Amino acid sequence: MTTAAHIIESSDGPFCYYAADIAQKYTRHEELSQLYSDLHKDAYGVRARLQWDAYSEAELEEMIDALGPVIDATINEERAAQEAAAVRFEARVADTIAAGARDRETALRWVDQAEGADGDREFLCYLCGLRYGYFNA
Repeated sequence: MTTAAHIIESSDGPFCYYAADIAQKYTRHEELSQLYSDLHKDAYGVRARLQWDAYSEAELEEMIDALGPVIDATINEERAAQEAAAVRFEARVADTIAAGARDRETALRWVDQAEGADGDREFLCYLCGLRYGYFNA
C-alpha cells in the first residue's frame, strides 16, 4: 500500500511535503494516522478522533482500505444529490422566466439575488446544492 504521492524516502526517513518550501519528517505510523483521518473526513464529513497509538501500522492500513467502499458510496450519493439539485434549479430558472425574466441570464441574476449569492456563481452553486463549476459547463 502506498500512503500518498507527496512522501519521499530519504536516508533520514520519509519526508512529507505539504508545501514546496516546507518539509517535515513523519513516521510511517503518523502518515497512516493522518491519511486515515483525511479519508474518514471524506467518507463521513468529520475527522476521526482515535487514540492513534492504540493501532499498529497494519491495523491502520486495514482501516484505510475499509474506507474505500464508504468513500465510493459517498461520492455516488453526492453526485445523485447534485443531479437532483440541477433538475430543481433548472425548473426554478424556467419558473423565473415564466414569471417575467426576459431571458436565462436575467433569471439567473434574480435567483442569485434571491439566494443572497451577491454575484458569486460558485457560492450560488453551494447554496443551491449544485456541483462546483455548474455555470462554467
